[in-house]
Amino acid sequence: MAFGPDNTYGRHIMGHHERDPNEVIVEKPDEWWYKIYALVIVTTVVVILLLKLFTWYFSR
Repeated sequence: MAFGPDNTYGRHIMGHHERDPNEVIVEKPDEWWYKIYALVIVTTVVVILLLKLFTWYFSR
């Protein structure tokens, strides 16, 4: 059984809740998403470089 914050039984599992169908969902601006994309690309490059360094170090 899952009880919500007001101690009533409902669909309050893992932080999910029912949304109001009339609720306006505001999207993030493009600039915010460009920062996320750049961060993902930088993180990917760093991980690949670290894997290569790890491989080089332990293959000697």
